[in-house]
Amino acid sequence: MIRASHIVGAAIVLLMVLPRMVWGFDDEGSRETLRGIKGVRVVVESIEPEIEEAGLTRSQIQTDVELKLRTAGLNLLAPGKRNSEIVMVSDEAYLYINPHILKLHKIPSYFQVDAYVFSIDLELYQAVYLMRNKKRSAALTWSTGVLGTNRDLDKIRSEIKDRVDAFIDAWLSVNPK
Repeated sequence: MIRASHIVGAAIVLLMVLPRMVWGFDDEGSRETLRGIKGVRVVVESIEPEIEEAGLTRSQIQTDVELKLRTAGLNLLAPGKRNSEIVMVSDEAYLYINPHILKLHKIPSYFQVDAYVFSIDLELYQAVYLMRNKKRSAALTWSTGVLGTNRDLDKIRSEIKDRVDAFIDAWLSVNPK
């Protein structure tokens, strides 16, 4: 009989062997939706208190992302709120960063080091109009993400910056300076 702890253990071992997997919705069509964007709001989802106490905070991520976007030439719109409170204003776009980071505490017992398992989603949402009823909504138009493990929160922070760089590269591909 397979126990849940065996499945968790197998997943952890797999993540340690393949420490990083990147995905995204970044093709010619999704990049085209970035054309003409002059600015975005940045929304960073909450982080587990244990992770913030260990040294990676939501405000650090917000600052890192905003600095990279400004440097690339994107304007920053009014500060973002948590996802559940987001209301689209005009035709603004918002960049949503959702960092899921969990600390593994030597679980299962044969896994002898503390490490972090992380999943970082970076998604751009834009206002869209539904043709069938002329209603306005927000839709995901571009995304990237990464799944992995690491023992160092600074390296996970770098993974987030790398995802922002992927967004900036996509944006610059249709908005050259």
